[in-house]
Amino acid sequence: MNVEQYDFPAVDFWQVWMRHRSALYKRCLRWLGGNHHDAEDVLSQGAVKAATYLRANPQRVLEFRPWILRVLHNLCVDEMRAHSRVVPESTGLAPRAPPPAASWAQCPDQAVLCCEIGRSIEAAADLLPEHLHDVFMLRLIDEQPYEEIAVALAITPVNARKRLQQARGLLRDALRPLA
Repeated sequence: MNVEQYDFPAVDFWQVWMRHRSALYKRCLRWLGGNHHDAEDVLSQGAVKAATYLRANPQRVLEFRPWILRVLHNLCVDEMRAHSRVVPESTGLAPRAPPPAASWAQCPDQAVLCCEIGRSIEAAADLLPEHLHDVFMLRLIDEQPYEEIAVALAITPVNARKRLQQARGLLRDALRPLA
């Protein structure tokens, strides 16, 4: 099997992307059930995500095609899950989808409440022990996967999960009087 490998610090990502783009588009189209608009959206998101990742971690991707297919597949799954959550209003049988975030901003009381809740969570997170605070910030704020957290903090992914579990427990206890 002929696998193309690229040295990304030396090779321009966009040249490689354009070489594979049509095949990647067809794959996204198949995964998304023929929806051209969603396939284009996922392809664009994937290109930006891949370019950003490769700029920061050029040595981590050894085989481009399998790696980019995994990135795009995960984005397609996310897209399908997002569409499955929205229920058409015409049926009347299922509950309506939650209001978009913009509608919260229309009500001043809700905006104030959201700010107060955010400040309370932030204050409670600042009181966490440093080893738990670091994992909390990397996972829930920076949305890093456990594997990258483990590398950044020189711990195992299992330990990162356990620390996040402990941080959540402490936050729950700290925020319980506010409920």
